[in-house]
Amino acid sequence: MDKLLWKTIHKCEFNKEDDYLERILTQAGVEDIYEFLHVNKSHTHSPFLLRNMEDGIQLLHSKLGGTIFIKRDPDVDGYTSSAYLKGFINDISPDTQIICSTSYQKEHGIFIDDIKDIVENINLIIIPDAGSSSVDECKEIKEKYNIPILIIDHHEINTEIMKYTTLINCMDGQYPNNTLSGVGVVHKFCLAYAERYGIREEVCNYYLDLVALGMIADSMDMRNLETRYYALEGLKEQNRHNLLIKELALKYEDDMKLGFTLDSIGWVIAPKMNGLIRYGTPDEQNDLFRALSGEKEDREYQPRRPRGAGKNSPKPPIEIHSLQKTMARVCGNAKERQDKAVREYMKILDSAIQEQHLDQNSVIIIDASEIVDKKTVTGLVANKLAEKYHRPIVILRSRTEEMYGGSGRGYDKGKIDDFRTFLNETKVFECAGHDNAFGVSLAKKDLSKAIGLCNEKLKLDDLVTIHEVDYEVKAENLTSKAVMKVAESYEIWGKGVPEPTFVITDIQIPAKDIIGYGENNGFIKFNYNGIDYIKKYCCKGEWEEMTLRDRNVLGENKKTLHMTIIGNFVLNEWEGQRYPQVKIKFFESEEYIPASKNKVDIDDDFLF
Repeated sequence: MDKLLWKTIHKCEFNKEDDYLERILTQAGVEDIYEFLHVNKSHTHSPFLLRNMEDGIQLLHSKLGGTIFIKRDPDVDGYTSSAYLKGFINDISPDTQIICSTSYQKEHGIFIDDIKDIVENINLIIIPDAGSSSVDECKEIKEKYNIPILIIDHHEINTEIMKYTTLINCMDGQYPNNTLSGVGVVHKFCLAYAERYGIREEVCNYYLDLVALGMIADSMDMRNLETRYYALEGLKEQNRHNLLIKELALKYEDDMKLGFTLDSIGWVIAPKMNGLIRYGTPDEQNDLFRALSGEKEDREYQPRRPRGAGKNSPKPPIEIHSLQKTMARVCGNAKERQDKAVREYMKILDSAIQEQHLDQNSVIIIDASEIVDKKTVTGLVANKLAEKYHRPIVILRSRTEEMYGGSGRGYDKGKIDDFRTFLNETKVFECAGHDNAFGVSLAKKDLSKAIGLCNEKLKLDDLVTIHEVDYEVKAENLTSKAVMKVAESYEIWGKGVPEPTFVITDIQIPAKDIIGYGENNGFIKFNYNGIDYIKKYCCKGEWEEMTLRDRNVLGENKKTLHMTIIGNFVLNEWEGQRYPQVKIKFFESEEYIPASKNKVDIDDDFLF
């Protein structure tokens, strides 16, 4: 068994009397715990604090009744932003014609090709959740067609853009909250319009579920009280109006047993939509947006024959499904296609890595030009390979005769905290994006040089797996009450205050008390200090590894174990009651030998 290594983010000690939740929130940077746990409308700001808000709402008002073009950004935040705007404009001005379009290859911002065939009919262009750096494109549109452009965004601003557009952006240095996503700024824009032109605020609040979905999907910091308020309001049952979100939740209700929470939306609903946006056909993407926008359409659906039924058995009767129910199913299908493609590409790349002995390098850099033909899965494949090989990965694809493009992914349990900077420091890569998930450019002539430079900067011997944990606690200081309080706080966890991971040390337990259930002991459970520890879906041999069971020795395992566990605090529901558990993610077991026994052995040796 490899030595279990970890890095603790928050250096603090717990005792039996500590309020674990209070300590966790304090360590996460929550300044006022009571306010954090009781966010309300008073934590929001006037939308007119956003720069150019008056100009923006006046611009929209002056173009109502005409034709408005909305450029839909190709991610969940972009879809929700555009769906909100479309719905709001339809509510306040039903005779306004709205045209929505997107980039089907995940390009962000506006392009001249988006409007060139309809330019004579457009009175206003709106770019929500994008466009703050599309200077050249906006300049060309403004100078060539003189169409006003309204940008409602949250990304970094290129100040040149303000020469050619009306820009409303929470990153303007003036608004007190820069953690709103695109749909969050859209909500502030619509609230401002409603206030200025006498529209009921309820018209805006009808779309709060879209606001919650978009902000959660875009990983906005939920420590900010305004951002948190809008997200939690959108998850409330009375504010859940969107039919597509409801259908997705119904289809995947087994994965949402704790209901509508920040985590369930982020890990269940958003990925299904994002899978279709990234991997669906243009028709599927357009239908997804129509479903999200509330359009009504019935479609025929032919259910599959029941499992085990022969090919000659009659087909079940055709069912009539709404567009929303149809697209919830299509989202799942697209995600399955995407996952299948990732597995297939990974299998081929894995073989290529072995054949080319690329795993002998500390950073795996592979030319996948002839392998991966869909750039929308390159990053996902890189993530999988980084986990398999326990090291950073760069997957390259030919962009021009001279240049590669591609994706870089860091290994989050390795020694490199910022893989993008690591590559940029080689002076041969150009990387842009997040610290450990980004796009890369590399001259083809520099491929061998790049591999060599990475091997110099990171040695093979330095490739170790270091698990990142939030807190460390000794088993004797962990109580059932503390586990329960943290586990019951599942509605709190989100970006900025994630579900905490603990490393629990100094567990001393007889090996015979660790029970394996089911085929191949696929479920492991033991109780220590009144707390249940569980590990589900275990691989074959994990129970033996945990208990240090010698398969060649019959009878009871009489060893005493000294264990370290990395895991989360969760709830187990049984017959209507909830019980706290520690869900084991990783473990290390050693045989416990009392110090007194070691002393006797030393003395005996000395005597002889």
